[in-house]
Parts: sequence; structure tokens; C-alpha cells
Amino acid sequence: MNTIPDIPQTISEISSSWLTAQLRRNSGLSDVTVRSFQHNQIGADQGNNGDIFQLHLDFDNVAQGPRSLVLKMPASTGGLFEPDMMNLLNSRETAFYNELQGKVGLRVPKIYVAVSDTDTNRHLILMEDLSDLITESYQEFVSPDKAMVGVQALAGMHARWWEDSRLRNFEWIDNYAKSSQISRERFSKMWSVTRSRYSGEFGEYAVTFGNMFEEKIDRVLQHLGSAPVTLNHGDPRPANMVIDSTVEPPEPVLFDWQRPSYRRGAVDLAHYIGRGVMHSNDASIVTELVDYYYANLLNEGVRDYDADQLLFDFRLGLHIPFVIMVSQAWRADPEVGIASTAILRTKGLIECVDALATLKDL
Repeated sequence: MNTIPDIPQTISEISSSWLTAQLRRNSGLSDVTVRSFQHNQIGADQGNNGDIFQLHLDFDNVAQGPRSLVLKMPASTGGLFEPDMMNLLNSRETAFYNELQGKVGLRVPKIYVAVSDTDTNRHLILMEDLSDLITESYQEFVSPDKAMVGVQALAGMHARWWEDSRLRNFEWIDNYAKSSQISRERFSKMWSVTRSRYSGEFGEYAVTFGNMFEEKIDRVLQHLGSAPVTLNHGDPRPANMVIDSTVEPPEPVLFDWQRPSYRRGAVDLAHYIGRGVMHSNDASIVTELVDYYYANLLNEGVRDYDADQLLFDFRLGLHIPFVIMVSQAWRADPEVGIASTAILRTKGLIECVDALATLKDL
């Protein structure tokens, strides 16, 4: 992994000379010199697990570098998880960019620096600025038609890494069958509180699903972490994927690689549909997207995995949006509560594909 002595910990520690050194080392522009830069924080209202800054650069010579960059550092006021978990997530992201950038089967941001020191919990990523694309295409939710682009991209990545033995050689990639990100203890803690507060809003079906998932969580993880596994992004919602429409065909760019894992590709698919596709509580729309994903797997050469098995795995994979909804409700101020639309979307999706029946069959 790349190393930098004394990794900057705050934006105040970033200087023009530091940026000059990194660009000279990592961009191939040996004569570039950053004269000055301005910065502004971005993404603070989106629940990011870090402090993210857009840097606007001025150069004092002809050898021009990128006019803007994005800098990502650990959250100065704490992230969404405990410090040890945030340390792990941040180190996984830098490891991903150092070891797998350009090899995953879809486009990721260009990285200039990605460094970590887990002993001091210092992490830093200096990357390509995608703000122009984000301005044009960033959406928390996408229409089913636009979702086809994301589904195709995920299928392409999953097919490239389908049952690839190299996955187990990367110690920093999460083994989903033994994942530390979801545990019975943690889920039970959140679920007991959430269920008591929102059982009425959840309804009988979703509460029964939650109770059974609590009982079978280890079995779910074991199944979804067993062959056939592939590289998963871990959080592939549309908010982490922008579309570059300046090329033909339009090209998705997937970022925020804090949760890479090897598990069945249907989990990424369930996460994408469950957390970011409009009308995902319509069974016909869900079926169309799942079928399109499967067709793309076949086109990319995946064999010995039938459509019924994919649907079974997809239904189990819907535990991801459910757990996220439970976590959000658990953190919410009881006097404010959780948005009823979030509950309606998630429970509607789980019910429309009868994920409970699949959970019972496991």
C-alpha cells in the first residue's frame, strides 16, 4: 500500500506544496506546481462516513494539472459507526484503490493518493473530481429505465469476478459468511428498540420478517457468502454511482468503496434496487430488473447459476435495505421518528416479492 509519512489528519494540514508533491509523484506531471488552492466541504448532508472536500487548484506554470480534486479524510466529528469499524472501513477503501483500481470491470474515480495508517486511524484519499457528472446525474432514486444502466454495470463486474479464487487472497475484502459488519448481537440491539417504537408503521409482515431474520441471521450470511461468490461493492445505491453521459454508451462510475466483500452478486443487486430505484415495491418492475441482471450475467459467460437461484438469493439479499432501515430508525430521535416513506418503500419491496417465504425456506 502507498505510504506517506505523517498522513495529514485535517484539511488545515493540506498545503500547496503537499498537493504539488502528490501530483508530481502520481499524475505523471513532473513540472506541475500548485500555487494556491481553495476548498469547500461537500456531502456533509448525505451521511458520509468521512469529511469530503472539493479542492480548487491554481497553477503557476504551463504544466497544468487537474483544476479540481476531491479529498476524503476520516470524519472529524465521528462517523456513522464505532471508531474501530470506521478505521476498518477507511482502510478497506484505500486498499481497494491501491490494489484493484482499474481491474474491477467498471469505472471508478481516478486516484492520485490513497493511504492508511490503522495504528493512528489516519486515512486519506485524493481523487478525481466528479462534481460535473454528479451535478448532471446524481440522484438518490432513479427511474426503472435509468436503473437498467446500473444493473448492467453490476452484472458486468460480478461476471468478471465470478468465483475468482483471487478474491480470497485480499485479506481486506470482507468475507460475508463471517462478516463483522452485520452480527446477531448488533441487529438484535437495534431491532428490539425499533420494533417497540415502529411496529405499527412496519406492519405485521415486516415485523415477522425482522423477527425471523434475527433468528436466522447467521444462516443468511453463510448462504449468501457461499459459492458462487463474486466481488461486491457493498453499497451500490444510485447515490454512489454517477453516469458519464459524455461518452457513448453512457458509462457508470462507482465510488465509495468502503465495504467491498465477496458474496453472491444478488446481494449487491438487492441493495441497489432496494435503496435507490423508484417504484421498487412493484413486483413487475423488480422482476424486470432481476431478469435483466440475469440476462447480462449470461451474456458475460456466467453458467451453472439458474434464474430461480438468483431470485432466491435476491430475496434473501433484501435483508440489507431492511437492516439499514432498522438502523436508521434506531438512531432517529424518538420525537421526530423515521420518515414513513422509507418504511413504506422497504416493507413494500420485501412484501411484493414475498421475501419472508424465502427466509422461511432457508
